[in-house]
Amino acid sequence: MYTWNMPDVFPQSKACFYSSDNADDYFYWQTGKAVVHIPECVHFDSKATREFLQRHDYLPNNTGSLLLSGRLIAFLQQTVPECVATIPANIRCRDGTLSGYYLLHIVKLIAAINEAASSKYSFGVYKNVVYLPEADQGLFIARCLDSTSEVLVSSELVQQLRASPYRHLQFYPCRTQPD
Repeated sequence: MYTWNMPDVFPQSKACFYSSDNADDYFYWQTGKAVVHIPECVHFDSKATREFLQRHDYLPNNTGSLLLSGRLIAFLQQTVPECVATIPANIRCRDGTLSGYYLLHIVKLIAAINEAASSKYSFGVYKNVVYLPEADQGLFIARCLDSTSEVLVSSELVQQLRASPYRHLQFYPCRTQPD
């Protein structure tokens, strides 16, 4: 099992920022649960050009959710449809508006943290997280039940994504043994 993380090759200065024009708080998209109200569109702002952003299938942003290209969204909707919902995104760039990207709302939660082997701070934040190896079952993308900011991806799905033409995706293996 892996966590999906921001790619090393993407400059922070060009990240996308959830606009205050949106009606919903961006924490709304980190629940890991189906939501009653899905907006027609969400808005982001970026200092990058449209051309720069279009070279990436994953756009780092400040929501804790995945902002993905339409082609990557189509793959996930076909591969793990029970795990995801999508919201079209408009990104206001330095040189105009970019569409064709979607905020991925993950609607699957899994218990994946080995609490006995992990250290927990206040407010449910973990340090030195150790994951349950048995949580890596089947094909999925999910939020971690005990730490919904974590996006977890099954080993099987990561293999498919790494073998695909999608650009600038970054995954880190989940540690399953304490140090």
